Amino acid sequence: MKKEMFCLLLLSSLLLPTLCLSQNIFEPVIRRMYDLGILNAFLLFMFAAIFFAVLNKSKVLGESVAINAIVSFIVSFFIFIAPIIIGVNLLPNISLFFLQSASILLFVFMALLLSSFFYPDLPQMLAKQFVRRTTLWAMLGLGAALFVTSGLVSSFWRIGGGDAATGVSSDVIVIAAGLVLFVVFLMIASAATRGGG
Repeated sequence: MKKEMFCLLLLSSLLLPTLCLSQNIFEPVIRRMYDLGILNAFLLFMFAAIFFAVLNKSKVLGESVAINAIVSFIVSFFIFIAPIIIGVNLLPNISLFFLQSASILLFVFMALLLSSFFYPDLPQMLAKQFVRRTTLWAMLGLGAALFVTSGLVSSFWRIGGGDAATGVSSDVIVIAAGLVLFVVFLMIASAATRGGG
């Protein structure tokens, strides 16, 4: 029994460093899915779900679930085939956009959780704050900053007839993102000093 335990311990001590230093086991699977275009198919269903939710909420086409589903699937299919026809890959930029958005949401949720310890009436204070016009402008500025920093601007620049080889240079993206973030911070600071008006 002791000899078997010793052999198992020795084997695990020899294999553990090589397993820890090896690459991510999901990387080959994800790269293969990317090469086959399966990840682009995920975009099709993601856009279909987003458009379906927007159509159901806005009731632009009525309350028929079938009509909303068909229209949202057709629109998302057009978005799905557009990069293939035009020759622009949206997947890396959309992935970066959602990564940045999720990181910001995680930061906001943690900040709200920590601030709830100090403000016992935090939901009521947030309900008052989120109906103000400055909050809307701050959220629009944050969305624009995410749009620029994720590189989606360069994708649409190439789609709109810009230089397909270079797109927008990274310096322009950084400068535009910096300006947008500066304006967002100014709006937030002015809203805080005026009392949220």
